[in-house]
Amino acid sequence: MLQSMLNSFAEYCNAWSLTINTSKTKIMIFQKHQRRYKRTEKWLLNGAVLENVKEFKYLGLTFTYNMSFRKHLFEKLNQAKMAINSTWKNVFGNAVIPLSAKYKVFEATAKSIMYYAAQVWGLEAYDEVEKLLRYYLKRTFKLPSNTPNYMLHLETGLPALYVSTLHLHFDYVQKIIAMPDHRLPKIICLKQLARRKGCFETWLSLAEKFGVPLNLENSGSWQSWQQELLRAIDLNHREKMITKARESEVRRVYVRLNYNLNEQNYFNDLYTANEIRNLFKVRGELLRLNYRPHFDNSESFCPICNLRVEENIFHFVGECPILREFRMAYFGLPFLQRDETVG
Repeated sequence: MLQSMLNSFAEYCNAWSLTINTSKTKIMIFQKHQRRYKRTEKWLLNGAVLENVKEFKYLGLTFTYNMSFRKHLFEKLNQAKMAINSTWKNVFGNAVIPLSAKYKVFEATAKSIMYYAAQVWGLEAYDEVEKLLRYYLKRTFKLPSNTPNYMLHLETGLPALYVSTLHLHFDYVQKIIAMPDHRLPKIICLKQLARRKGCFETWLSLAEKFGVPLNLENSGSWQSWQQELLRAIDLNHREKMITKARESEVRRVYVRLNYNLNEQNYFNDLYTANEIRNLFKVRGELLRLNYRPHFDNSESFCPICNLRVEENIFHFVGECPILREFRMAYFGLPFLQRDETVG
């Protein structure tokens, strides 16, 4: 079948005096599992044997034989990180520029690189994509590498990037459906719709998983369904992050905090980047104290007051007598109660 199609293609090109560059023409068979091909299993174009490859880059998007986009996303992740690093000195690392402006630059540069061709792959959630946001936040707030993922989302209020890549996919399908009937993308899309295959099969799975009913027959209802689904996915992700935070067995303060910062969020520019950074570390128990949640310390006592008390966040912020003058300066109180510390 494939050889017959190649023969027809060669005849068409010859009839119209079109030249085919066979060195740039490849064969890639899409299949779930990789297999070796027999020596007799080869395909010809104008007598030239075409190379059989496992991956091929088309319009900047790397396709692989098993239809996995992870290699493409890994490449884009590295490029997006390079974009952050190349502008770090002048933008992201500049203390004068407010956090809200830095995040807009992040969206315009790093995210736009990461999201390349998201209309194609954005239907699925990939950890390679989420790593970009985690990388940016950890660098911005100078957080340790073991900072929990749930803390990054709860403290900043930022959703998973999957919400926006899925939105890009939905917009693309809507544009295809709005095309004239003779357009090939629409013809293919309608065939997938009739068979409940391709993206529409995944749509139905998402509708069932998040409890948002979908009527595929009524394309006019798709947009409202998509908006409702995106809200449901965002809410579900936040609830998962809160559950992980509440179930933490090592973070004694963070499990009791309020995660709805609202107008006090980190990107409202009410405080400097350094103040926000310190606030993040205090709330998340990420200061380099003797008590460290993920380390077994033989000596976790406070080294400055010599009261033989564990040096945790509450002791450091609320009760260490050596730090009394700082509490008076910032809070107007010599000591803080535990509820005042975690409030």
